[in-house]
Amino acid sequence: MDEGSNVPMKANLLGRKKWIAYALVAFAVSTTCEGKVLHDSAKLTESDFPQTEPSGSASTPSSGLQITVDESWHLDNLDNVASILNETASYIYSHLRDSPNFQVVVGYDREMGPISLYRNGDQQFDRVLLSNTPLEYRPQIMYQFSHEFCHVISDYNRIRSTDSKNEWFHEALCELASIFVLHSTEEPALKKYIDDYLEESRDTLAGIEDFGTWISSKEEGLRTRAAGRHDRKTNAVVAYRLHPLFKQYPALWNTLWHLPKSDSTLAVYIEEWKQAIDDQDSPLLDRLQELLLGTSDKL
Repeated sequence: MDEGSNVPMKANLLGRKKWIAYALVAFAVSTTCEGKVLHDSAKLTESDFPQTEPSGSASTPSSGLQITVDESWHLDNLDNVASILNETASYIYSHLRDSPNFQVVVGYDREMGPISLYRNGDQQFDRVLLSNTPLEYRPQIMYQFSHEFCHVISDYNRIRSTDSKNEWFHEALCELASIFVLHSTEEPALKKYIDDYLEESRDTLAGIEDFGTWISSKEEGLRTRAAGRHDRKTNAVVAYRLHPLFKQYPALWNTLWHLPKSDSTLAVYIEEWKQAIDDQDSPLLDRLQELLLGTSDKL
């Protein structure tokens, strides 16, 4: 989804089910935002977005995970949104060892969301802003929040992904999170929702004979900050390349907390990543490395 792209509502869709019309509206809002590129962590902090405190808002803690919906949603009942967010996070969080502690406050900002905000000062929680129309549209909430929750479990405050030449790779992993979550629901409508949305990337992947050569030809351009952030088509190609591996070995989500804060090229970056993870996960990153840099499709 390039900056400034839009999804027109065609006349022949008006008679279909209401949720299809909602989907088109939600897509249009999520892909454009007055020239702002979405789905990014940014050099923004809590002070840039003054909000009411989350006291009294809906929250459903699960083990070490606590997701709070603040009142910026302007809904009479926040429980439905909280339920969707907890369901979304659970598909990844359930695979994380030792129930790590994450506190995430989720706000609504139609202009700036979806985005993960860097922590400010002694702030003890992560803040995510979503942008959904209508406000309680479940597929779009799940798509956006799974991406942003991936930034949270990737320790994005430490790696400062937007400062990195590997931001494109971080974004690809978070796009993978959206694909992983919507497929994990086993709901055909949700799987179709994201696969149709990212159809161009899936078609591109199907036509690549040597993925290692292909990604090598792309990497130099992707490492340019503006290009890497904006090339969501390529990010989604990488995400779909990795999706079968994460589906088969969801323990891979544990490795994201150890992503290096590094500007190394992808081949070196993965080696640095492998040095930081638990020994039990090393064989999984070996397979990820082969999928990205080699020619094998073997999982």
